[in-house]
Amino acid sequence: WLYEDVPRLLSALPHLPDNVKFLIPRDMGSWKLESLYALGIKEDQLHPIDGHCEAHCERLWFATELGSSREFITSPGVAQKLRMQLLKHAESDLKGDDCEGLPVVERIFISRGNSSNERLANEDDLIEVAKTLGFEVISPLDYSLLEQINIFKNAKIIVGVFGAALTNIMFAKPNATLVDLQDGSYFACPRVWFWKMAYAFGMRYKTIVGEPDDIKNWGEINFCIDPQFFYESLREICKSMASAKPEAVDFYRPVADLEG
Repeated sequence: WLYEDVPRLLSALPHLPDNVKFLIPRDMGSWKLESLYALGIKEDQLHPIDGHCEAHCERLWFATELGSSREFITSPGVAQKLRMQLLKHAESDLKGDDCEGLPVVERIFISRGNSSNERLANEDDLIEVAKTLGFEVISPLDYSLLEQINIFKNAKIIVGVFGAALTNIMFAKPNATLVDLQDGSYFACPRVWFWKMAYAFGMRYKTIVGEPDDIKNWGEINFCIDPQFFYESLREICKSMASAKPEAVDFYRPVADLEG
């Protein structure tokens, strides 16, 4: 949504008439609505419709792709512009009292514990390891979009399992590092979606690969990462932060897996 759909809308807005209406699903999530408001779209411009229904329009405006949704490619320039607009919107809408109690941290471990699809089977073990290296555990579903922006804008290292929550990297500091945790299944690894996003925002990208534990289908693969291997890999990544220039991709995988 924030990396493909909203940038398309942002690039189309200057070409739309002032009285244009926007068709949206009636059950659109509050965080998606907030992203539309951040673009300057007013509530009275939104026209909710039920799913699987016909909508007859006098004239339909449709924003074409800026790259390829299949290949997870969009215009870096438009994505950067959206990033700045969302940061500005959050800064103007979140007052001092709204930010009170929100974590202000540079090292974030994204937890999927409250997600219906956890994926990382031994997340609790890795959380304890990450805490020893100074990481704060964040569950994005516990926060509004503006709160997430406010939390992630201070991040220098973000660790998390591949998934939509990693989109928050777009709010992190320039030259921040994303550590993508993923399984080593032969038909899915490496997933390069967030590598492409990280480099679109000038970030470093590193991935730590674990052992598949339960493969249901391509999108539902539970896996584990050895805690000691995770500690050694993450500690090395933290040390590498001394370099100010984005580096080549580092692919952390147990030697036994490579030999196999």
